Amino acid sequence: MPLSIFSNIEVNINHRINNKELFKKVNSLQLKNSSKTFSKNRCIESLIQENALINSLPWAIFEIDRHSIFTFANKRTLEMLRNTENDLKHGVNFLQTLVHHDALEVSKYVNRIFQGTDLGIHECTALRKEGSTFPIALHGIPVFTNDKTTVIRGFAVDISELKKLEKELQISQKEFYSLFHNNPESLVLS
Repeated sequence: MPLSIFSNIEVNINHRINNKELFKKVNSLQLKNSSKTFSKNRCIESLIQENALINSLPWAIFEIDRHSIFTFANKRTLEMLRNTENDLKHGVNFLQTLVHHDALEVSKYVNRIFQGTDLGIHECTALRKEGSTFPIALHGIPVFTNDKTTVIRGFAVDISELKKLEKELQISQKEFYSLFHNNPESLVLS
């Protein structure tokens, strides 16, 4: 089943700062919009609201660097992979959160995104910290700084329920086909 419904989701996240770092980074920050200068308190409030929004989304939102190390992950990402903030601080490689055969393919996908190509949705199997797996739909986009891709911003959706429904549909179709074609009597559907 195509996952084109996800291709229209665009997540634009410009500030990825946890609350502890927030006050340090904003301390000397002044944002200018036309002739208006926003107060530090307004900047802090805005970043906290954005952080709350990102963490309230039902999707895993993340950012990885050129070495595929997570530079940001929202709470849903951590929940899905069963990682902690402390794990991220010590460096979690994005490719190590995928089953081996998918990690090789996604590595090529990541390299092409770093070259500036938007490749759309990619289905693969994620690997949780304790070893269990689940299917995901993954999308990443290049983020440019001075005409160079510096990070990949992406989202992942757990598609376990979708895969379960697809399997049930296939079984149902096989049963219907078997019933219809193995019946010695003619069936008329009207």
